Amino acid sequence: MELNKRTNNLIYPAFCFDVAPFLHNFAVQILNSMAYAGCSYEKRVIEVNQIYDEYARTGLSNREIWRRYIWPVYGISEKTFYNYINAAANPKIIQKQEVVQLNLFG
Repeated sequence: MELNKRTNNLIYPAFCFDVAPFLHNFAVQILNSMAYAGCSYEKRVIEVNQIYDEYARTGLSNREIWRRYIWPVYGISEKTFYNYINAAANPKIIQKQEVVQLNLFG
């Protein structure tokens, strides 16, 4: 599977035609995840960390928090979950969170 540079469409091998719509959606998600991390990424990081903070205090393991509360809603892998937890310490996301909160209350 490769990306046609001229039309920006995906090119599938012949054996993939029966699952092409699924592969297309999956490949588009992968390609989009490699793009610039915008507001929606930061919003998801903030939401996932709020859920994590809420249940981490109760003594649940990270895996249980991911399995019970994160994966069913966001459908992200456990590794992505850990990346979101680490991304919360990123100053850019902290600044964005403060701006969002000021906009809500100001």
